[in-house]
Amino acid sequence: MTSSRLELKSLEDVAAVITRLKERPNFLTPVKVIHVEFDHESELGSDEKESKNTEQIQGSSDPVGSSSTLCADITEIIESIAKHSTLEDFQWEFYDGKTSPRPEAFWIALAKTSSTLKALRLGFAEHEIHKLREKKIDPFPTPMQALESLVLDLSGGHGDNAEYFDRGLHHMKNLRSLELDLPSCDLENCRIQGLTYEWDFPQLAHLSISAYYGSSSDILNFVNRHRKIEFLHFNVEFEEPFQFSPSVLPSLRALSVGYSCSDDNARELVATRSIAAFRFDTKFHNISTLKSLQAEKLRCLELDSLSWEDLAVKSDFVNLLPTFVSLEEFGLEFQSEDTTWTDDNDCWVHPEPLKATDLESALDVLSSIPTLRAIRMTDRRSSPLPTSFTESLPSCIPSILEYIQWGDEGSRTLFKIERIELSGGTKTAKAVELDDMIWTGLATIDLADVRAPLRAVPGKRGRGFWGKTSILDHSHGEATS
Repeated sequence: MTSSRLELKSLEDVAAVITRLKERPNFLTPVKVIHVEFDHESELGSDEKESKNTEQIQGSSDPVGSSSTLCADITEIIESIAKHSTLEDFQWEFYDGKTSPRPEAFWIALAKTSSTLKALRLGFAEHEIHKLREKKIDPFPTPMQALESLVLDLSGGHGDNAEYFDRGLHHMKNLRSLELDLPSCDLENCRIQGLTYEWDFPQLAHLSISAYYGSSSDILNFVNRHRKIEFLHFNVEFEEPFQFSPSVLPSLRALSVGYSCSDDNARELVATRSIAAFRFDTKFHNISTLKSLQAEKLRCLELDSLSWEDLAVKSDFVNLLPTFVSLEEFGLEFQSEDTTWTDDNDCWVHPEPLKATDLESALDVLSSIPTLRAIRMTDRRSSPLPTSFTESLPSCIPSILEYIQWGDEGSRTLFKIERIELSGGTKTAKAVELDDMIWTGLATIDLADVRAPLRAVPGKRGRGFWGKTSILDHSHGEATS
């Protein structure tokens, strides 16, 4: 039986679907979700690109694997589903578009799903926004009135005029979740143009916005108007200092602040609200900000740091941990690949990547939190946990810990903790790697005995209450004991 979810992970996947469509035009009838999950330019190696440039599709002037051919194929797939089924979720994050934007036919096909499409995630190539406007191609020719979740990566639109996108956003009255990733350039002519922030989304509960913007008034007024926001990721840098209004965001339960949000602003937001999930960067914020949290309400804490050692030596941090009496999940993210400093020989070096001994130390420090059920530690340069470690975990692990996630966003591994009682009453624990189908939420799992179950669709696909990476679902109310 054909799945209701179509994941296109390669050009070969796309070609296979097109071939089958020619044989059975209605075979995509059950499909309600399409995710295009590859960058076709990156997928082709240099030799293969040269080969593709000379290989032509019969009756077409476009090379196999070209942007125009891929767009035509994706358009045909959407057209088929619009004709035979109801598309509810579409994602295409990685489009190269070096020579041209996605053509008008693609946007018209997508518009045919406007009455059923609930979730849309799109990434745009560098200056694709400008090219669309130059060719007078409206990405939203029909109001997307059914849309509930929208993610737009417009970070490549340096200096581009996004008025078509602004106009489209005005018609999305059912949006509950909005994520905008805009250019971070501090030069005025390099910032995205044409966004008014005068949109009104009566049901908006989830807002994520990253940008460099001149005046704070437009964006802050937009935030102030939306009093139902429960989740806010705010990483907007303004030319002048800014302050959130004391009455803003009365429904806020989850907050993630970037480097541009001052400690004073963060403290103001968390001190007077029941924050269940909080994330901030210890490289730019003082760890003492955590003291302003209503400790008994916090259930998920995520920190970005230079290294575990840098965090573990902070007495403010270690002494605060036992006060988080409801904390169920703790996430630590390191960027050793993107961080450098000078060593004793004045040479620029990276810090040590995350290693198993860091996890052992973290387990020991975090054992002071009796409610902790999940730990995440990520670093793009980390190595897999050795079998000797996972087969026999340190005795210091938190008493009810259930999950450990290790690795990086692209190759993270989720482990389930199994406790074993040996002869003589001795107890030990090991970490068992979970099947990828369970981790991505594509399998049917019986989680009736878990108070805060695994997210239905975690990771990149997640549109849950808290972030993109959390293991547990923290949307079910107050923490249970």
